[in-house]
Amino acid sequence: MCPTQVPGAVSPHDQSSQMDRTVPSARIRAESDSSSQGFPGDPVVGCRDTIPWQSINIDELKKNNFGIIDTLEEYENQSNEKRLACQNIFYPIESLIRNGEVDHIKELIEHGLNVHGYAPGETFLGVAVRLGKGKVAEYLLDHYQFTFDELEVHKPSLADLAVICGNRQTFTRLMALYSGRSALGRLAGNLSDNAIVRICGEYETDTVMQLLESRLRLDVKDTLTDDTPVHVAAMRSDCDVLQWILNKGARVDSQRVFARNRENKTALQLALSSGADENTNILMDWVVIATRDQVDYNGWETLITAQEHKNPEVVRKLFELGCEKDYEERGEREERTELLNYLQRHPHEIGPIKQIADMLIDEDKAPSGRPLSKRRI
Repeated sequence: MCPTQVPGAVSPHDQSSQMDRTVPSARIRAESDSSSQGFPGDPVVGCRDTIPWQSINIDELKKNNFGIIDTLEEYENQSNEKRLACQNIFYPIESLIRNGEVDHIKELIEHGLNVHGYAPGETFLGVAVRLGKGKVAEYLLDHYQFTFDELEVHKPSLADLAVICGNRQTFTRLMALYSGRSALGRLAGNLSDNAIVRICGEYETDTVMQLLESRLRLDVKDTLTDDTPVHVAAMRSDCDVLQWILNKGARVDSQRVFARNRENKTALQLALSSGADENTNILMDWVVIATRDQVDYNGWETLITAQEHKNPEVVRKLFELGCEKDYEERGEREERTELLNYLQRHPHEIGPIKQIADMLIDEDKAPSGRPLSKRRI
């Protein structure tokens, strides 16, 4: 049951079970897998049921200022009890935002709802970015002026929230507010590592290039996958983003280019498996640099990937760059596996038993005298 009835809404009292709902800052973490946090001291309140427009009492909401706290300073000076009360008052409006009901939000604004105020935990615009699936947020950005301070009071920033929540159009509108390279650099500087990686991999080329030119940070990686901007750019259908990162990105070296993600894949392997031939060719030039710098570029696994995806040109180049040794060692490991399988079928034959025993007892030498790889089979 709800701890208090939501003012401004008609709520049934006989519901047997309802889902607890947390304040916005907690839901940001739960719904967007973001490591962000809202304002401290946000209480846990209310219920997550959708409230229909017909049951909303506008006069009651207006009397309670729609649950809006007009300034950040005023919000910070409120007690937890006051914040809890405001959150309950605001919940019918949050329900409308969640459903993208722009016309009803416009009607509430006409009745005095302050779009520059603070719903407990974040700005009103922040609620719209996080919950409105773009519709309400885009309306607000198109029809009202917001200062940089309003856009950046959130941690994460509103631009970051738009990326994490998948609202590309909202992000584009936010970019338009930061006209000019210096201002756009301010937006780029407030993006989280995860948002940067997602932008480099998924957003339109022009959008990514604008941010790259505005000094988007590139020494980042996704906290869940360990993908870097190079990893995700390698899988794009265009080559412009990867080319820019490798040619103009600060502190780019072969060690960074061939970093491995959580699945132990390099950007070159991802380009091969994605069929991004232009990006594959660009990264193959870096294989030469990595060889010169004695940087491990995951050669054997890359060779296997090139074979699996039928790219004979890359296979040939990798052989020329020294992958033959790995190939021979892998061949010997496969020979050992085949012998083990043979023994399971013919357990009484002496020859294979002796041969495989020699391999297992002394792994430093194969029967041919060549060193065996220390990698797993």
